[in-house]
Amino acid sequence: MTGRARPVEDDAFRLGIEAFERGDASLALQYFLKAERLRPQDARVANALGNTWFSLTHLSKAQGEYARALRLDPKLEAARKNLGILEYRRGQWGEATRNLAIVTRQSAQDAVAWRFLGFSLQAAGKSSHAVEVLRRSLQLDPQDAQTRLALAEVEAQTSSRDAAIADYRSLLRSSALDLSNQRKVGLALLSLNDSQDAADQLAFVSQHSPGDADLELALAQAQAGAQQFDKARQTLQTALQNAKDKSRLEALLGWVEQQDHHPTEAAEAYRDAILADPKWSAPYLELSWLYTEHRHFVEAEKTLREALRFVDDSYPVKVQLGTVLAMGGHEKDAVPVLEDAVAAQPHNPLAYTTLIIAETLLDSSYARPVATAQKALQNCSDDYLVHYLYAGLLLREHRSEFRELGSEKMEERIKSELVKSIQLNPHFPHSHYDLARMEFDLGDFAGAKQEALAALDADKDFSSARYLLGRIYIKEGHRKEGMAEMAAVDKAHRDEIQRIEAVGQSLLASQAARAGSHDPGSSASAVAVSRTEGSEPSKGPQTE
Repeated sequence: MTGRARPVEDDAFRLGIEAFERGDASLALQYFLKAERLRPQDARVANALGNTWFSLTHLSKAQGEYARALRLDPKLEAARKNLGILEYRRGQWGEATRNLAIVTRQSAQDAVAWRFLGFSLQAAGKSSHAVEVLRRSLQLDPQDAQTRLALAEVEAQTSSRDAAIADYRSLLRSSALDLSNQRKVGLALLSLNDSQDAADQLAFVSQHSPGDADLELALAQAQAGAQQFDKARQTLQTALQNAKDKSRLEALLGWVEQQDHHPTEAAEAYRDAILADPKWSAPYLELSWLYTEHRHFVEAEKTLREALRFVDDSYPVKVQLGTVLAMGGHEKDAVPVLEDAVAAQPHNPLAYTTLIIAETLLDSSYARPVATAQKALQNCSDDYLVHYLYAGLLLREHRSEFRELGSEKMEERIKSELVKSIQLNPHFPHSHYDLARMEFDLGDFAGAKQEALAALDADKDFSSARYLLGRIYIKEGHRKEGMAEMAAVDKAHRDEIQRIEAVGQSLLASQAARAGSHDPGSSASAVAVSRTEGSEPSKGPQTE
């Protein structure tokens, strides 16, 4: 098209561009419609109309104009890129990916095309591919905060934790992100266990969002994770003053007090959480485990039986009640409670694992718990704890036969179960320890040392593994190193016993002081810490 071949049409198109760039989309639309009547075969006009309809949020009309522009001129990259971006906005991620991929092949330096291609891949669940595409976009435009935020998200999804944290940290207090995305950065760092940075970021966001109970709850979680217990306590106490739903805040306050070694205050906060929402199971579980942790099994049982009267989801309560009964020496009472839980959720490994332990305490022949473990393996074959317990039962039943003629098959079977448990959860120290102990019994001290060290790598305070490591050193002729490891374990054990006794006395004294003013059967006599899959104490109450 040359100079002034069609001055009227060119004037309409030019005036439309000027109006659009001024932000007057309605006026721009009038000019572009006039230009279209005069030049219906001009792909540039169709693309401009698409942009204008997009700006006016008439997305279907915009998509139609972009498609028309490409029919008129299939090589018009601007129209294809705009169509791809619109398809992304409308959730048509497959179509968006196809169009934007074409644009990036034709214009490899177009950071925006790479960016929205990455966004589309992320939305379509193709996180691994999205990582490389978003990194390419950032190479071309390193300052785009939205691209870096999306990259951090997909890095976290693809287990690139360190890279994700680095990208999230680069966005801390970024003026290029709105408050909603600033909040997203803080919550993401919290989920990645970067508590210190999460606490700083969420504190910054909370300054601009006063009275947001969910935000204050997350901030307190981050502060507690960063060992800032005084700040977490203050955050929660401030939030409680105006909160309508106090149960989550009180439950977290209990957990904070517990982590800060204030069991009496923790128990009181858990009771307040129960009173605020008697149907929520978490504070019952938290409080019951607090008592159990200090061997106050009667109080723990009372709390859980009270929970069964009120909570909507009884499964975790029954599992923990069975656990408490077994730990308190009432294995016979524990078994029917746990069998009921298994029947309710036959594919949930949590009740199975506790039932196996309870039956082991009752049946010295191991026949009953072995049968339960085999049933659990059929229904929960991907649970590391089921494999670990099954291996443990076989190990205890057949250890005396090791090194005897014909024992090799059973030895390999036990090893395979322990190895499977480790493959499913390499950070569970007890699987490493049992395998180390087995290798030690079989005389493979090199293998035993490797697994004992792996157990200590998973849990540096695992005293049994450290004690076994000392024995291995002695067997290897390193007596001095071995005795040092064993002596350290003995000292740590004595210190822990003294701490538990002191805290236990404090809890009992607090309970006695309230006996005159509270009904022992009321919700004031409730219990402690929830348990996660794998029947280990939780890191804090759930907030969802």
